[in-house]
Amino acid sequence: RWCMGLVLLGMVPLLGWGCGGSKILPSATAVTGTVQYQGKPLAGATVTFSAKEGNLASGRIAMGTTDAQGRFRLQSYAGPTESVEGSVPGTYRVTVSKYVPPQGMSDADYQAKVKAEEEAMQKKGIVAPNEKAPQRIELLPAKYSDPQKSQLSATVAKDGKNDFSFDLK
Repeated sequence: RWCMGLVLLGMVPLLGWGCGGSKILPSATAVTGTVQYQGKPLAGATVTFSAKEGNLASGRIAMGTTDAQGRFRLQSYAGPTESVEGSVPGTYRVTVSKYVPPQGMSDADYQAKVKAEEEAMQKKGIVAPNEKAPQRIELLPAKYSDPQKSQLSATVAKDGKNDFSFDLK
């Protein structure tokens, strides 16, 4: 028994548990960039770099969110708790996605509807169809937002500046 305990204890660093940062993810390099849509910075969009064989455990999926100036900084993930700044070097398919309220509804109106739905759920435990917030819709064409159809790509270099610019029309 004590021998098995030592083996399991010896595996803790390999699994990335405990102190000292991620032991699961491979080395990553900083990746930044900008996104413009129709000639203007695109705020609040999700930028995803994913390798063909990408999966969370390999660190071959990295994501970031654009700020008001359309700038993003990527973070690679391995499950809900493991992450590292940047991306593993390699070639990636890039997607840019932004969900917005349905046409004719402002962000403030949408948030009010979401809040009302949450309150109804807490109060009654169920929400009537007319109390549900409508689903947000994808703002960007599939050639940018759909992982199967995206025409965007990027190659992250191990050394050097990895600052990408995506000008979406």
